[in-house]
Amino acid sequence: MLPMLEKQPAWIVWGGGVALAALLTLAAYAWMVVPSRQREAAAEVRAAQIAQERADAEALRLQLAELNQQLRHTRAALEEQPIELGDRRQLNRQIAEIIALAQSQGLEVLQLQPGELMPSEDYALIPLRLDANAAFPQHLEFLQTLHRSFPSVSVVGLELQSQTRADVPRPRATYGLAWFTTAEESTIADATGGG
Repeated sequence: MLPMLEKQPAWIVWGGGVALAALLTLAAYAWMVVPSRQREAAAEVRAAQIAQERADAEALRLQLAELNQQLRHTRAALEEQPIELGDRRQLNRQIAEIIALAQSQGLEVLQLQPGELMPSEDYALIPLRLDANAAFPQHLEFLQTLHRSFPSVSVVGLELQSQTRADVPRPRATYGLAWFTTAEESTIADATGGG
């Protein structure tokens, strides 16, 4: 034993030893155990994040599968629909009916302008440009109703312009429409080699 400790009472020596052991234990705890627990806590947080990300990914996968199923059904339904061609001699009537439909859906029709006839072998195409103001839901409803009401008309383009400072936005839409009509008799005769 150290000579200095021999002169001390035993309880002081034992007390000092216990205090030193407690101090070393506390230092070891602070140096080794606390960082280990912090790493474990961080690992648990990361594991929870990974589990949440996996759950989110699974939910997205299920949603994508459902959307793909809906797309397959929609495509199958579209393929089963007969192709209807309009009678291009009824252009003015077609324009009036599209305007009436748009107005019934709450659109303020600014103009509906037909373009030049574009003939082909099996059909002719008449481009139509529709400019109208309405709220976003009214534009969406018009598109859905247009598809159901006029199967020979396709939407080939849509441009929306909105006033960003308006209290109630009524964006102006420019619809690019294509009306598929029957081909001219001379076009059909030319295509079949007749005269």
